[in-house]
Amino acid sequence: MRRAVHQALVAGLIVSTGAYAQGASAQQGQADGAERQTLDQIAVTGSRLIRYRDFIEVSPVQTVDFEQIQASGDLTLENVLNRFPQLGPDTNSASNHTAGSGVLTANLRSLGPTRTLVLVDGRRFVPADVTGLADLATIPDMLVERIEIVTGGASSVYGSDAISGAVNFVLRDSFDGAEMRYQFGETSRGDAAAHKIDLLLGATTQNGAGNIMLHGGYTTRDPAFLADRAFSRQPLIPNQQTGVLQEFGVASIPEGFIGLNAAQRDQIVGVDFAGATANCPDQRIEGLRFEENGVPVPFCRPTDQFNYAGPNFLQRPMERWQMSALGSYDLADNIEVYGQLFYVKKTNEFQQAALNIAPTTLGQERGTLLIPSADTNPLFPQPLRDFFADNRDFFDPDGDGIFTVRNTARRFSEFGPRNVAYTADSLNYTTGLRGDFDVAQRNWAWDSFFQYSRSDVIESRVGLLSSSRLDAALDIVEVDGEIQCRTNLLNCVPVNIFGPDSLGEEGANYLQTGTTRRDRFTRTVAGASTTGDLFELPAGTMAAAFGVEWRREAFSSRPDEVSRSGDLGGTPGVFNEGSFNIFEVFGETRVPLLNDLPAIQELALELSARYADYSTIGGVLAWNTSLDWAINDQVRARAGYGRAIRAPNLNELFAPVTSGFRVGNDPCWAVNSPTDA
Repeated sequence: MRRAVHQALVAGLIVSTGAYAQGASAQQGQADGAERQTLDQIAVTGSRLIRYRDFIEVSPVQTVDFEQIQASGDLTLENVLNRFPQLGPDTNSASNHTAGSGVLTANLRSLGPTRTLVLVDGRRFVPADVTGLADLATIPDMLVERIEIVTGGASSVYGSDAISGAVNFVLRDSFDGAEMRYQFGETSRGDAAAHKIDLLLGATTQNGAGNIMLHGGYTTRDPAFLADRAFSRQPLIPNQQTGVLQEFGVASIPEGFIGLNAAQRDQIVGVDFAGATANCPDQRIEGLRFEENGVPVPFCRPTDQFNYAGPNFLQRPMERWQMSALGSYDLADNIEVYGQLFYVKKTNEFQQAALNIAPTTLGQERGTLLIPSADTNPLFPQPLRDFFADNRDFFDPDGDGIFTVRNTARRFSEFGPRNVAYTADSLNYTTGLRGDFDVAQRNWAWDSFFQYSRSDVIESRVGLLSSSRLDAALDIVEVDGEIQCRTNLLNCVPVNIFGPDSLGEEGANYLQTGTTRRDRFTRTVAGASTTGDLFELPAGTMAAAFGVEWRREAFSSRPDEVSRSGDLGGTPGVFNEGSFNIFEVFGETRVPLLNDLPAIQELALELSARYADYSTIGGVLAWNTSLDWAINDQVRARAGYGRAIRAPNLNELFAPVTSGFRVGNDPCWAVNSPTDA
């Protein structure tokens, strides 16, 4: 098994003109120990210690308050976060196919979203997929009081995934009355319209012991397309010789394409490659394509390449329903029961140009097509039959009547754009008890909770090609003057794939197919912690926090028969499932070392450690040590050294074999490696 270990040395200097802790009042500058005890206690993300407001967290904390969130005008919280320099933009509302299921993520320090831990009220939120990532679009922004961003490694406090830090969404703890908000927006071009409406109701019991909040929200957003903007409607790529940007496209064209190298082109009869070279920019003849009536002509790049950008989303459409309930009640003076319930139904999709594929006969190498009797095929136009007849030695050297066409590619524009739609139903509920107690006249706070999260995702793909139907549709015979398939598979429709719009509506409907996959992700967590003051030292009070946590994550994936059969080409889908569980113990302390000395207003050492026993990788230890030095009211320095861990997630442990695209850089391309060689 694999695990990632991260060790880092963090040092910094804080210069402040007022309070040390962000959001604290201007009256926090008092250093008197007795007065300090009367100040409010707060919990700061990145630590489980209860701190007084004139303390500062050793790890830097950026806070985004409720007013900033609401004033941003953003429909989803990832756009709020991505304005801050600590975060590198990752999956967002403008990410098309590279964003997959549209899970909106946070990416601290651009180390990747799987190394950024997202919390809601200090606890993990519902996993959106097998990576365990939380979808920021499922967090109800109307309930968020503030967002706290910790950019120091926090694995010793919160566990795995906090390599680059943690983002904690702190929710309101009470509300009385009713509040409704409506928001509308669109681009300056009048497209991508968005509507968002939220309703919040809250009430406190007559005795003041309890409060309940109910929230409902609905959001819808229309798409924008790459074709609608000048900067995106044409893909660009650096010229291999000059590095200057030039128009780019692909050889998978609606007319059909056969790739041929120079030696193969010399063997082809009936196509004037030599004459076309003079009219082809950069002399880039790469094969042949088919015009009306199946007439073969040279394929010239970039003149004949296909611009695939148009139907791609520049902004993904989305529809979202949210329902939330939060409540708490004082069972006694020092015991409170609380609960949270969140339900989100979210649909979104991505879209690409019509299917580009290397048509492949089942059992053959990719892009190899076997066409029986291509020279006499009754559906082929005469010029196409003549082409195959004239080049029998090239396509049918053994003379068995089966023509082998290699390096084929075609854009099945008759199918329309490829569309992948996701419907996610997410449920998260938490219940717990918390309170406080006194030990030797020192106050301790405690919290215990149970949490269950589940996300059901349905992925639906349309605009795909059935390989088995293509095989049947290309094997054509003529019986009593009627053109038909040799094998009548599912009411087979004979087709010709060479030439523009050659399939026809009936042929396109026969070849086109779709697929569906159903995934379920669950997380169960139980934990308990306590924090308070241990005893007095000459320099101040020594604080500590301790706790335990148990967590189980599991998933199951169920592709349909179309995907499992391998009929779509590539790697067939498989039933897949997996799980892991973990038990953790953790502790944290703050030890005051010196205070009220020249150039040392306060010097304290903070220590934290977390031991985790995984069912997959065994036991691992994360720890952190930090030094906090307050020189005076205006200057504070900090330094820290720690070891953070990231255990493999479900996707890394159980991902099945898949096929896809990989982009690489040619080391012989002068622009990439500008040397004489």
